[in-house]
Amino acid sequence: MSERGNDGPAPDPDEELGALRGVAIALAASPLVAVGIVLALPPPSPWRGLVAPAALFGIVALAVGHRAYQSILGRTRASAAPRQRLSALRRATIAALAVTEAVALFGVVAFHLSREPYALVGVATHLVVAGGVWPTRARLQGVLDPTEFSGSRSPES
Repeated sequence: MSERGNDGPAPDPDEELGALRGVAIALAASPLVAVGIVLALPPPSPWRGLVAPAALFGIVALAVGHRAYQSILGRTRASAAPRQRLSALRRATIAALAVTEAVALFGVVAFHLSREPYALVGVATHLVVAGGVWPTRARLQGVLDPTEFSGSRSPES
């Protein structure tokens, strides 16, 4: 039985899970590497002007990252081909982590300039979102199995 829009053989779940986890690790780890580099650098003269915006953006990024993830998956129909559903999972994971990574890196810069730990709220938020969108075998199976996939917001007509 072939599915509408199927563009080749079914994807290998182990291969796809490994690739998606590699992307998630790279996106999740970069702010931590930046914090390590900043801690190794000598602090400049303190400037605290970016601490409040960095902390606020860090809190807001949690909602934006989650919304981006849910929105991308929500636009994908359960009747779509497995590759299309898998592509939506990749896009959703990357979008959620990219939003929070940008805010986390802004927080790292603010921390470097001020040495105020509140500036690192974005890094903590980024790690929370990374844990929330982490590609698991169950999540991948849910995307590949059209009976389990609930990405579509409206029932099929």
